[in-house]
Amino acid sequence: MINRIKAPQIFFIALIFYFGIYSLTGFIPIAGGAGFDGSVYLDYIIKLASGLGIEKDPYRLMRISGFLPSVLAARAGLDSSGIIVFQAIFNAVSLSFAASLFFKTIESLINKNSKLIAAIATGILFFSWPFLVMPIYYPILSDHVALLFAVVSLYAWSKSYKKTLLLLIPLSVWIMPGLFVVPLMLAALPIYGTEGVLKKISPNNRWVGVFFVGLLLIVAWIFLKINNLSDAEILMHPPGEKIGMSDLRSWSLLFILIGLFFVAFIWAWISGSGLLRHIFSKKDFFLAMVFLIVGALSVHFFIDWSSGNKGPPLLYFMFLQAMAAPLKPMVSHFLHFGPIIIVAVMSCFCARSFLITDSSLPLFVAFSAYIPILILGSESRQWMPVFPLAVAFVAMNEFRLKNLSLILLFSVALCLPVFILREEVMFSVGNRLDYMSQGWQLYFGRQGPWISHRSYLIGLILMLSFLWAYVYISRRDCID
Repeated sequence: MINRIKAPQIFFIALIFYFGIYSLTGFIPIAGGAGFDGSVYLDYIIKLASGLGIEKDPYRLMRISGFLPSVLAARAGLDSSGIIVFQAIFNAVSLSFAASLFFKTIESLINKNSKLIAAIATGILFFSWPFLVMPIYYPILSDHVALLFAVVSLYAWSKSYKKTLLLLIPLSVWIMPGLFVVPLMLAALPIYGTEGVLKKISPNNRWVGVFFVGLLLIVAWIFLKINNLSDAEILMHPPGEKIGMSDLRSWSLLFILIGLFFVAFIWAWISGSGLLRHIFSKKDFFLAMVFLIVGALSVHFFIDWSSGNKGPPLLYFMFLQAMAAPLKPMVSHFLHFGPIIIVAVMSCFCARSFLITDSSLPLFVAFSAYIPILILGSESRQWMPVFPLAVAFVAMNEFRLKNLSLILLFSVALCLPVFILREEVMFSVGNRLDYMSQGWQLYFGRQGPWISHRSYLIGLILMLSFLWAYVYISRRDCID
């Protein structure tokens, strides 16, 4: 039966699941279904459709491009509630298409058991909180378009559609900060020419050591910045809450340094092994940078950045998130995306024994570039673009069906709270409970900065349980 599955069937199956999600959850009971930030975006959608301007909010104005279909729908006469429904339908259709396109992409990249592995990989992507639940429960978010862009970028890379990737770069600048990194890196790391590269790369110990020492200087700078944070700063982030476990700051710092130490080794190995020399295209990188500059200049000149909301202090907030609790960013990614992110990070740390397919090397490099951000930043939804890359990277190298099945099983299990999401959140809203309440934690408990102590401990136990199970059923030795 699996061997008969085709991309169009994935599309319709996904649509059925989205209809089921709506019947279970409805919309988030905030601002009539628009949500927190979503209510602001909804107001801007209506203003733009009416020909009015948006002042003193350049950060959100930049991201409003992700809601262009809703702006057109509002201009056609839809009211606020109609726009929310329209956006949910648009999300369901576009991400069903993304799921089918992802299936087609993975199937084309794998030779053995291609349909079965593609089906499992698509299931791992689809049965995740950001892909399955959020597009319907919280439709007014640009995250959903970012997922679509990331999948389309991956497909274009797999087919060597250079023009498509280049076009996606300036468009991505207008959708979500950092989204442009995916099409840019995939454009600079083309899939063609990767055949036989694994046999060609040979680490030069001297150069690996030089790069490693240089990267450790960056790690030392990060250490100094993080170590200077006060206990009060850690405790009170995010503002208005007392969630940070400042009493565990030494443990948090230790795990951060261990993670960054491994990242430094990965990039020293990548740089000193000649890998980039074989797969990095200087010409394509130059073209990609030209398109990025075009996108950046368009954002700079078409939006007034002189006043208003220019976005959060990114590095400062990431350092606070990393210090909030030991391994909290990774726990957040585990709960938000599922275990695939953890497996992808582990696989990069064990790259020399994990990498099997030459064509996955560009994805290995691209994902490795995101690992420092994943180690430091716990607001997982901000790193949405890396999610499809992680799934594809693992699927192209992990051919053991029992391992992939375990990842899928945990992914589905992490989505099960959707069955009680509506009732629990409605109870919290009706009783005016704060975000640390059990009901609200079904929603906020997957967004790092707002994860309560209880949700963090549950997530940590689940993540460690998965790691134990994954290592137990794996017979591959990661030690080179």
